[in-house]
Amino acid sequence: MSVRRVSGSARARRRERNLLRSARPGCRGLTLIEVLLTGALFAMVLFMVGDLMVLACRANDRAGRQVTEARSATATLDTLSRELRACTALLWPNPGAWAMESPYSPEKGKQEPLVFRFNTTAGESVAMYWIDADAGTVCRLLLKSTFVLGRPTTYLAQPGEAGGGRRMAFSVKSFEIWRTDTSKTGGLPFIEARLKLRSVADPLTISARVISL
Repeated sequence: MSVRRVSGSARARRRERNLLRSARPGCRGLTLIEVLLTGALFAMVLFMVGDLMVLACRANDRAGRQVTEARSATATLDTLSRELRACTALLWPNPGAWAMESPYSPEKGKQEPLVFRFNTTAGESVAMYWIDADAGTVCRLLLKSTFVLGRPTTYLAQPGEAGGGRRMAFSVKSFEIWRTDTSKTGGLPFIEARLKLRSVADPLTISARVISL
């Protein structure tokens, strides 16, 4: 009985043929190009989804800031309106030199603040309003009734008030005060305030009747 020796290369070829026979028809692995294309498409989808999420977060933050700014501006004008209705004397701008229908912008470093006396439940107080154009804020400071215009030693802040004033509105583009024409209001004195935000096209406006100019 003869024994036939099979070389290593022959056994390898036989194993390869057996593997080819056992493979299912139509089944094959992915080529390198297919793997690369699939990875590139997956990366593009991830990038697009991430970009959309970033844009959505930015839009949400921007909308939140606009709502906060609008609320602060509305609260500022409401406070100013309430105090103007209780006004007993307008100290600045000078009522005698302030022309009707002429805007006055109490901008820090350029014009004096809006200053007036008004009555509160605790007595008389003095209010100052001005705009810091560089910071984009409208500020308010309450002073004691001992205030005398032009005498800084009498500029004493009310208890709880910061010396530099309280920031009331933010992201403000302009803040103007108007003295309305009394011929259009039946002889009644009115002061109108207009506050425009950087993020809102139309200015917010309030009109308050003052007791005395």
